[in-house]
Amino acid sequence: MGRRVAPDPWTVFCSRDYAARRGVPRCRSDLRAHDLIGGGGPGVGPLYQAWLRKNDLENAVILEQGSVTGLLASVRSGLGIAVLPSFVARQEPDLVQCLPHDEEDGVELWLLTHERMRHTPRVRIVLDFLYERLRSLAAKAPPLNGTRAGGRSQTA
Repeated sequence: MGRRVAPDPWTVFCSRDYAARRGVPRCRSDLRAHDLIGGGGPGVGPLYQAWLRKNDLENAVILEQGSVTGLLASVRSGLGIAVLPSFVARQEPDLVQCLPHDEEDGVELWLLTHERMRHTPRVRIVLDFLYERLRSLAAKAPPLNGTRAGGRSQTA
């Protein structure tokens, strides 16, 4: 069983430090001139690799990370640019969203539990707490720059 927490599109972010040194790419073709961080672990890596291949960016990857946490740490450190989950990246004041997210990337953040466990009081308390806390974080996060629909940027 699950509860939808918030939309969580993945898009391209860099640190403010990286942006000051190298500039902020404003379209996908600009990414070829930047240092990309790849990887993300077994759950994310294959999808990220497909995105890099689709956008002809495989040769721009200068560093591979084995987890999403590693991607985030590398971007925070100013090592390069990476595609990150917006729910997490928007909580980081030193990160800059480079490109609008694709409208067709309808990724969402969900809290899941096994059907037999959802009515267990201790499980229910934890799920309710997490749901309220995550919803609150989502509501306080700065808005995304926009979505790319039909190749055009839109203001969020």
